[in-house]
Amino acid sequence: MQRDTSKEERRAPRVRSKGSARVGDGRHWAHGRIVDLSTAGVRITTEQAWPEGQPLHIELSFDAAPTTHFTLTGRARRSTADQLAIELDAVSTEVERFIVEELVAAAMHDGAPNVILVDAKSPKRSAIAEAFRRHGWVVTEVSTPLEAIRQLIDERFDPSVIAIADTFPESVAEDLREFLSDEYPDAHMIAIGKSPAVRDPAGSWLSSGDAHRDLDKRVGRIVTSHGARARPLTARPRIHRCS
Repeated sequence: MQRDTSKEERRAPRVRSKGSARVGDGRHWAHGRIVDLSTAGVRITTEQAWPEGQPLHIELSFDAAPTTHFTLTGRARRSTADQLAIELDAVSTEVERFIVEELVAAAMHDGAPNVILVDAKSPKRSAIAEAFRRHGWVVTEVSTPLEAIRQLIDERFDPSVIAIADTFPESVAEDLREFLSDEYPDAHMIAIGKSPAVRDPAGSWLSSGDAHRDLDKRVGRIVTSHGARARPLTARPRIHRCS
């Protein structure tokens, strides 16, 4: 009786490890990024499509472990315009151990919402960061768009929230939000601005005006909104807003 490996792939815990992939069928090769990984399958970003069932060779490397490389085999399962899902053949104990370690690290990372807070004005940024911390969030503060991009690249896992303040020229803040939203589509994007009026979708706008008056209450609304969002298992971060 033939084993239904597709059911195993759906059941296997997936981790959103950051890394690069090279996939080929012996004649054609494509490069991409890892979306998520399990002991049963891997999903990568690539515009190259293969027919379902096509045998493939897969080479994986990981941002957080530069010396770790795996060469695997599997079969193409699902292709979209920019992603390919591959069902893996049996993996080695070494690969299985690495995936378990990644799952544990991801669970620890996701124990509390992680936010990258981008704000050029230090006193206001610190006040907002402390308000989020009082709600149990883990906050990384940066003061420039370049710092934010570097931090996001260096992080082992993508943050659950990206908050960008309008303390740069507004056009720069908007461009940064748009760029990061494309790069990190699963992240909750929050816009932070001076206006007391909600400019963006409810739960994604935080007014920074008079940062010390009822700031906890305003941040609390963001926290509540974030808690109501369904975080995808395959999350690799994009952007939304707060003030």
